[in-house]
Amino acid sequence: MNEAQLDLAGETLEGCEQLIKTRIKMALEIGEILEHIKSTQLYLESHTNWDEYTQAVFGFTGRWANRLLEAPKEPKKAPPAPVLSGAISGNKSSDLLPKPPAHPEEIIVHFDREKRQVPQDLVPFWQEADEQCADLDRFISSLSAAMKELQEDEDPVWNNVDLKHWKMHLRNLRTQIKFARPWAYCPRCDGDGGVAKNCTTCHGAGWLSFREWGIVPEDQR
Repeated sequence: MNEAQLDLAGETLEGCEQLIKTRIKMALEIGEILEHIKSTQLYLESHTNWDEYTQAVFGFTGRWANRLLEAPKEPKKAPPAPVLSGAISGNKSSDLLPKPPAHPEEIIVHFDREKRQVPQDLVPFWQEADEQCADLDRFISSLSAAMKELQEDEDPVWNNVDLKHWKMHLRNLRTQIKFARPWAYCPRCDGDGGVAKNCTTCHGAGWLSFREWGIVPEDQR
């Protein structure tokens, strides 16, 4: 049996529930650590993107990591309200109590590959596009590896298939996907795609690929 697996044979419902309760805090802490790594882009020190980092270091996809870091945080207890000794003339006691501070939802800061902060409205679309490219790149890489094995086996079944030719096309496709990934948010429309998504620089995407960013004049970045 894998040492990472729990031995739950004969465990009661109450016992299982207790195991879950004792591990909830640990899961929340893991989510906070992942959130810090992603929001500060520490993963770029060793890998080119979030999905590649989580796959290589932890063995799970970037989407699964996102689920962990998006886990609900433990609610913080509000400090007790001060007790007033008496009412002040002309004011209601309720007016004298301090207003509870607003607790807006925590915002995850995301930076593009030019180290500029991505506009918050663009972040979910940016991440989705980046993850889709990563998923497709990983699939093509697996397909290319499978074709390489077939080529090395020299199975006569594949005599009529030019595996070398198609491997070259897959390699070219991976290169195109690499340069299609979001690189920097559009400086012309500030990442909103322009009115009615008609920005002529990013064509409504809100971001630019590496090649698109390369042709933007320095004074317009």
